[in-house]
Amino acid sequence: KMNLKILRTVLRQKGYQFLEAESGGNALGLLEQKNVDLIVLDLMMPGMDGFQTLERIKQNPTTAFIPVIIASALKDSSAIEKGLQLGANDYFTKPLSDDDRRFQLPLKVRNLIKMKKMQDELVKLNCELKKTQDQLIEKEKESAVVEMAGAASHELNQPLTAILGNLQLVLARLPQDDPLT
Repeated sequence: KMNLKILRTVLRQKGYQFLEAESGGNALGLLEQKNVDLIVLDLMMPGMDGFQTLERIKQNPTTAFIPVIIASALKDSSAIEKGLQLGANDYFTKPLSDDDRRFQLPLKVRNLIKMKKMQDELVKLNCELKKTQDQLIEKEKESAVVEMAGAASHELNQPLTAILGNLQLVLARLPQDDPLT
């Protein structure tokens, strides 16, 4: 609880807004309801542990690209390695040292949030690019149809013009005195 209080204080001092969840299941529920820029995840939680929660976060297409910092009292390298292999972006151990509180944690949070915002902007630009590309393809299709219609019209007009010309020649050679008149 003390580490959570320190973390809360550090984030508030830097002007960050945050949500808290008591368990992995609660965290996943919050992620379904809220747009989040960063997750600070403890590995030791009731019910679903942090590793399982991280796996679920990274498997879900809507949360997979949210940066994750693991905060844990587990200091063994295998836990750190496993968290990073599962997709965490960074790791720090509890209790937070003075350096962690003063500059490391705030800088890690700031950098990962910046990265997430740039990633979101790239996704937005990519969507706009795709939309513009689709519009250009549609215009190309319309242009091709108009061009094909013009070519078809020309191809049909040539034989019709020849037939009409021959018909006029035939009519001109017919005797003028029509027995029906």
